[in-house]
Amino acid sequence: MPDTPMKPQPLPMEQVAQIRQAAEQPRDIFREDLQVELDYDEESVCWLDGYIKRTCQRSDEHQVAINFIGSFLGECSIRNYGEQ
Repeated sequence: MPDTPMKPQPLPMEQVAQIRQAAEQPRDIFREDLQVELDYDEESVCWLDGYIKRTCQRSDEHQVAINFIGSFLGECSIRNYGEQ
């Protein structure tokens, strides 16, 4: 019998809320520190792509920044393409 992928189980609502809260943190920081308003749209994703290329590649703490920004980008995907 061929291996069939397991259907992902929905996350508990408490965990979903934590993920969404983590996605808001980059928005708050970029708004306060850089006066950049990020939304969950393509324009914001493109801006973050450039930001990552400009700053995260030369930072000693790039893994922290990647995880932090990744929360926001994951929420962008969910809001624009739905949960799979």
